Amino acid sequence: MLNFVSVLRELVSAIHELTAEIKRLRVELRQRERETGRAPAVAPRAAQPRSRSRPASRPTALTPRSIPVSKPVQKAATYLNKQGFTLRRYHDQEKDSADERNLSKFLGDRHDASLAPLYSLLRDVDIDVAFELDLSESSQREIGDSVQLCQFLSSVNYLSDYNYARNARVLTGALTKDGDAYIRGRWLEQYIRRQLVSGFGRAQMGYSLIMNPYLLFRDGQECELDLFLVERDKPMWIECTTAKDPRERLHKMGALRKRLSIPTERTLLVVTGMSNRRIRDLSRNAPLTITNVNDFPSYLSDSLE
Repeated sequence: MLNFVSVLRELVSAIHELTAEIKRLRVELRQRERETGRAPAVAPRAAQPRSRSRPASRPTALTPRSIPVSKPVQKAATYLNKQGFTLRRYHDQEKDSADERNLSKFLGDRHDASLAPLYSLLRDVDIDVAFELDLSESSQREIGDSVQLCQFLSSVNYLSDYNYARNARVLTGALTKDGDAYIRGRWLEQYIRRQLVSGFGRAQMGYSLIMNPYLLFRDGQECELDLFLVERDKPMWIECTTAKDPRERLHKMGALRKRLSIPTERTLLVVTGMSNRRIRDLSRNAPLTITNVNDFPSYLSDSLE
């Protein structure tokens, strides 16, 4: 019996020693792991099946959309869209006041005749700078038309501080910012538009005309046209200028004409106060047609035949 107890005690002592050794080894192993920076071994996970879902597509830049347009300009706007242009805005000519339309006709019919001295002065004067025109040696027609034009300009806030000294026959005033823009070209755009509408009406021909379309091309280039129209499915582009030297305008038009896919004979620059000889010289190397405002009705008549 004593032998059995003695053996049991020795066995328990051996187990305690073995347990202590295992604890010591665990501590030593953890210490080595901290020193080497290695994580304990982990059983490998089972392989996961590949997802059949498609990778997310990269976001693409949104192409700007053209603005909605009224029915009369839809055909012209559609043509521009097909050439790769996005229409950002345009001038709704139906909203022009009757006073401004009448003013454009009055000035257009007389700018190089009875209104020539006043028009030449207004075209060269700076914004808000007072001008003075002596009419003491002018004809009654010139005086009457000059006074009437200034009254027109003043009524639509294109002219400030207007006064006519009847006894001295002297006109004074100053162009506003809007008045300057009008004298330097907007009147001519409206005058040519009026002739287009009248000419197509007489010929009983359908057309789609858009005024001052502001365009964005697909490469980011921006531009604004004066008048663009489509008649009989054929495009026509008209620019208007009162500048004395239009060569820079001609260069820009020549480059843009190709993008618009418009023939030379239907790409037109309308000018004012330019001699026929000067027009012939400019036209010699220009990839478009140049005409004086007074000759535009004849050009339009030939185009509609």
